[in-house]
Amino acid sequence: MPIDLVSASGFICEKLLREEDGVNSAIRIVDIFYVEVPEPKPNTVTLGLIAFNVVIILRTLTPGHASIRFFIRTPSGEDKPVSAQVPEPLVFAPKVPNAPFGHTLNVNMNIVPDVFGTYTFLAQLDGKTVVSLPFTLLRGLPPASQS
Repeated sequence: MPIDLVSASGFICEKLLREEDGVNSAIRIVDIFYVEVPEPKPNTVTLGLIAFNVVIILRTLTPGHASIRFFIRTPSGEDKPVSAQVPEPLVFAPKVPNAPFGHTLNVNMNIVPDVFGTYTFLAQLDGKTVVSLPFTLLRGLPPASQS
């Protein structure tokens, strides 16, 4: 039976902590990453990595199962699959009577900042995009905060 979602949402953060009681705490929710690019030096390769977490929250009122896939849409519009450690298929089963249920998924991401611009993280449930999260890689340092 197809899953009829009552809620599908997500966010991107720099760090995700799992508390002792099983509750997640997100640190530094972001959608713009500033990348300082050092001057090239002879005979060296400088390769940085942007690491972050994507949190996807799916809720339903109907039990069932579904397959989930993740993609990154590059600034040029190309969709690249993302491998993630997610149980397949996702089983949606109630744990508390008369309350929405589902999954909160954490996808650890690492991107080499070789192309700057706006990317989009896509989550597809049974082939249908249910969450779309844009984020941008910008060259340089963040603007100075204004006090």
